[in-house]
Amino acid sequence: MIAFKVFQIFLLPSCFIFILLILGLVLLKCEAFKVLPSEASRFLNAKHSRFCRALARQVLISKKRVGKILIILGIVFYYFFSITPIADLIISPLENQYKFSAPALDNVENIVLLIGGVKKGDLPISSKLEESSLFRAIKAVEIYFELTHKPNIIISGSDPLFPSNRPAKEIAKFIQNLNIPEENIILEEKSKNTYQSAKEVKKIIGQSPFVLVTSAYHLPRSVYIFRKMGLDPIPLPADFKAEENYHILDFFPDPQNLRKCDLAFHEYFGILYYKVLPR
Repeated sequence: MIAFKVFQIFLLPSCFIFILLILGLVLLKCEAFKVLPSEASRFLNAKHSRFCRALARQVLISKKRVGKILIILGIVFYYFFSITPIADLIISPLENQYKFSAPALDNVENIVLLIGGVKKGDLPISSKLEESSLFRAIKAVEIYFELTHKPNIIISGSDPLFPSNRPAKEIAKFIQNLNIPEENIILEEKSKNTYQSAKEVKKIIGQSPFVLVTSAYHLPRSVYIFRKMGLDPIPLPADFKAEENYHILDFFPDPQNLRKCDLAFHEYFGILYYKVLPR
C-alpha cells in the first residue's frame, strides 16, 4: 500500500506538473561537456574529436529541445488543471453520486463524522479546523438537530504523521460550542485512514443504522469501503467543491482548482486501489 501511495503522489496533477517543469529546466541547463566527458575525449584523435563534438552539440540541442517541450507541457497542464470548468469536470462525477439523495433518517442511532484536516498551533477553536473538517462538522451538527431523537456523533480518524495532533478532539470541541452535549460525542482516534475508520466504527456500532458524513468528493470511496466492511451507511455529503455557473474569471488559472484536481485524482486512485487490490 505504501508503494501505491508513493506512486499516486507522483501522478497527482500538481506533482506531475512540478516534475515536468524541473526536468525541463534541468535539460535546458545541460552543457556539452556533460554529454562528452573530458576524460574520454583525451583518447580520441583530432578527427574523432571533431565528430564527437558535433555529436555532442546535436545531443545538447536535442536535450534543450526536449527541455523546452517539457516546460511548455508543464505550463499547458498547469493552465488546464487550474481553471474552474476543467477542475469541476474532474471532481463532479465524485460529488454527484450522492448529491441528490434524500435519505430517511428516522432510525438513525449514530452519525459517523470522518475527520478532515486540522491546523497545528495554538489557535482559537473557530480557526482551528481546516475547510474540510469545518464543513463536515457543520453538516453533522445540522443533521443532529434535525432529528427528534438525538443520536451519537462518532468522530473518526487521527493524524498519522503527527500523533500528538488530535483532530478528532479539536472537532469535538468545535461541535460542543454548537451545543452538542459531550455525552453524545464519541471519539475514535485509532484509525489512520478510511479503511481503518470503517473497521473501528464497526467495533463501536455493530450493525446499527448510521449516517456517514464526509466531503462529497470523499463519499464514494468511503461508502465503498464501509460496505466492503459489511456496514450499510446512509451517505450524507458535505463540503462540495464544484460550481455550476461560470464567468470569464473562471477561465483564469487559480491554484485552488489545481488543489481540487489533486483531491479528485487522490480519490480516483483510492477507489481503483480498493477495487483492484481488495483487502
